[in-house]
Amino acid sequence: MKIELPVCKRCCFCIPLRRGLLVWGYIKLLADLYFLTIMSYILLILIAFSAYGQEFAGMVVVIAVFLIDFAMTIVFIIGAHKKIVKYMRLFYFLSIAMLALTLLLVIIHICLLSNYPWFRSRTDALEYGIKVYSSYFFVIVVQIYFIFLLRSEIIKLKNSCKFRFVNNTAEALCSMECEPQGVPAVVEAAEEAQ
Repeated sequence: MKIELPVCKRCCFCIPLRRGLLVWGYIKLLADLYFLTIMSYILLILIAFSAYGQEFAGMVVVIAVFLIDFAMTIVFIIGAHKKIVKYMRLFYFLSIAMLALTLLLVIIHICLLSNYPWFRSRTDALEYGIKVYSSYFFVIVVQIYFIFLLRSEIIKLKNSCKFRFVNNTAEALCSMECEPQGVPAVVEAAEEAQ
């Protein structure tokens, strides 16, 4: 059974799709830079206290993931500015992989929290659970929406054709401009004399 997803024409129902994706890309770039700064600071603290355990290994992995995400966001921004479908498609697949990684981390977090009684009372545990899981839910929904918008832009760029028909009484002109993936526009014109 095949399901066709609709194609969005606007980001957040009001901004043109490409501009909205570019704004999102720049916001994501700044957020990645912010988290990289914080994680690097925490890593330096762990190095200063010679704490080379699980926390250190976890920080190194997290910093590596954020560095990859930062580099791929730069590739996405370049691809969106220059309308290079290959770069945007690469970022699209990375976004799907990051979504899967986020879902995996949520599942691991749920399993770890259910085994340890860290809280003084049930209300503390409930409050923590609501805060954490609602933020996880928000992040996952935003990632899915961004992937959906990115897919729409890739489809739009792959199918970008311009068709023009001019009908004058003396002559008829029909031209079609298509822009295949990464290739300059090809112009086909046919003239008929009447």
